[in-house]
Amino acid sequence: MQTPPHDRVAPLYQRWSGSRSDTRTQIDNNFESMYDGGGGLLGYVLREPEPGTVPLYQRWSGARSDTRTQAGDQFESMYDGGGGLLGYIFAEQRPGTVELCSRWSGSRSDTRTQIGRDFESMYDGTLVSLGWVIAADRYPPIALDPAIEREVARKFAPTLILHKHDRNRPISLADYVQTVELYKGNERVSANVTLEQLHNLGAEHHLRFKRSPPTGNDEYPTGAAISGAVCDVPAYVHVADQGGYYRVVYALFYALNSFQMFRIGFTASSMSTKHRNFPIPRYARHEGDWEHVTVLVSKAADGRPGALLGVYASQHGGSEYRAGSKVETRNGRPLVYSAINSHANYFGQQTVKYDKIVGHVGRIKWANVVDTTHSDGLRLYHKDERDVDVVWDTQPNLVMADRVEASVFPSYAGRWGRPDLDNSHIDKPPPLPDKIHEDVFALAKAADFVGKIPSRFKVNSGPFGPAYQKGGWWSSADERLRPES
Repeated sequence: MQTPPHDRVAPLYQRWSGSRSDTRTQIDNNFESMYDGGGGLLGYVLREPEPGTVPLYQRWSGARSDTRTQAGDQFESMYDGGGGLLGYIFAEQRPGTVELCSRWSGSRSDTRTQIGRDFESMYDGTLVSLGWVIAADRYPPIALDPAIEREVARKFAPTLILHKHDRNRPISLADYVQTVELYKGNERVSANVTLEQLHNLGAEHHLRFKRSPPTGNDEYPTGAAISGAVCDVPAYVHVADQGGYYRVVYALFYALNSFQMFRIGFTASSMSTKHRNFPIPRYARHEGDWEHVTVLVSKAADGRPGALLGVYASQHGGSEYRAGSKVETRNGRPLVYSAINSHANYFGQQTVKYDKIVGHVGRIKWANVVDTTHSDGLRLYHKDERDVDVVWDTQPNLVMADRVEASVFPSYAGRWGRPDLDNSHIDKPPPLPDKIHEDVFALAKAADFVGKIPSRFKVNSGPFGPAYQKGGWWSSADERLRPES
C-alpha cells in the first residue's frame, strides 16, 4: 500500500485517566487534563472514506463512566454521550497497517482500545478486532538540509512583546540550571546541575529552585537581566517538513510562571465603578515555564520557505490560531504579546477573561480570572520601572534544537520545575484604591472556602520540555499545529 500523504490522515491517540478509570481514544493529543496517563500515538486513520474502509466512532457512557471506540455507530444504548466519527480504518490488513483491537475490563469498568491483541490480564472481556490503522512509523520526520532549515527558521521568527512590569523574564537553559537542583522523586541527585547531566534522564526526574519560590512577601525577580528594553535570550527552534508546508516551533523558556492575575469591578468612594487587574499569590505559581509560538510556512518547489500561512500562540496548555494574513507583523515577521506573570501569548494588547469567581458581593461587583498584556488598571506588589515594554526579537537568538549538543539543549524527559507545588496559601493582594484590597482578601478566602477558586491554581507542577509536552510540540503528528481554514 502506498502511504497516503499527511493531509489525508489524522493521528489517533490513546490516554488513561486514573480519576475516571477510563481509557480514551481520540483524534489529536489534546486530551482533557484528567487524561494524563500512559498511552500515546496508536497510528493514523483516514480523514475520508476509501474502498475497503469502515468508519471508526467513539462515544461516552455516563452510566458506565466509559469511553468506547468501535467500528460503525451502532452502540449500546448506554453509550449516548459525546464522541462521534474519528475517521476511517481498513477492514482488512494492508501493508504498513497494524491491527486496532478493543477489550472490556469488568474490574475496571473500562473499554481499552490499543494496537495488537496483547492486553493486560484485567482486560478479559471479548476481544474485538476493529480493523487496521496506518502504522505510526509510516510518517517519520522528513530530513531537512541544514541551510534550508535555518532559512525557514529565520524568515518568520517572531518578535515577542514582554510586559514592561513583568519581573519574571525569559532565561537560557544554561543559566537556569545554575539556579536549580536535580531530584529523582524526593531524593536530591545534584546540587550543581549542568545540561549535560540532564541528557537522556527520564520522567521521574525534576528540577527544583535552590531558593524558595517567590511569595507576596518575597516577590524577587527571576529570569535573565534585561538591559534597556531588549531581551536577547535564546529561543529553541524545531523545524518539521510537513510535505506541503513547514511547521516551525519556537520554544520559549521562563524561570517562573508567577501569580495568577484577577480583574474586579468595584464601587469606589465616589460611587463610580472602577476596574483593576492584580495578582493574588500564590495561585498558579510554578517553577519553569515553557511557552511556544508555532509558525506555519508554505513550501516552495525548491524547498525554500514561501508565505506565512498562520501562527499558533500558546495559552495555558492550548493555543490560539490566527491566519497569516491576519497576524500583526514587525519587519515582516509575527508580533506576539506575552501576558504578565503567566506568559501566555496573545495577538494584541488586551485583557482576556476566563473563570468568573463571584458576582456582586458588597463593594465588589464581579471578579474574574484574567490574562493581561497591557497596563491599564494594573496594580502590583513590585514592578520593573520601565516606560516601555521589552522587545524579544527571536531571530538573532535562534538555537536549532535538533542540531546542537546536549550542553545547549538536552534530551530530558523530566520536569523543569518541582511537581505539585502547594499554592493554596493566600497572600494579601497589593494595595488597591479605597482599600478595596481588604475586601478582595476576605473575598478570596471565602471564595476558596466554598470552592469557587479553580483547583488548577492551588497545586501546580513544573512543565515537561517541548518534546515531552502533552501532544509533543516537536511531533509531526500533533493535529493542533496544522493550518486551519
